[in-house]
Amino acid sequence: MKLNISTSLKRTPGTQKSTSAGKKSPMSQDANRLEEIQGEMGELLSEARLLVKKAGGRTYAAASAYWIAHIGSALGNETSSRQSATTMQDTIDELRAE
Repeated sequence: MKLNISTSLKRTPGTQKSTSAGKKSPMSQDANRLEEIQGEMGELLSEARLLVKKAGGRTYAAASAYWIAHIGSALGNETSSRQSATTMQDTIDELRAE
């Protein structure tokens, strides 16, 4: 399982929908900040995975199968059978829809 969260989650600023008069709603601003946090968390998760991968063997296998997969899934960028009920991406999408 290889994560590539940092490139797939970052969006170009200004591509989100804005309210009338060019102002973004508070919910949209919150969604933007959550998206930034999501990207940072993805980058940190990728770094953590590489650090644990150095150990190899059972340590890496266990981490990849459990906490790395769970965090990636919760961030909304993992495609695995362990899908969270609500991912961080789901929350961002809901905030943008309001």
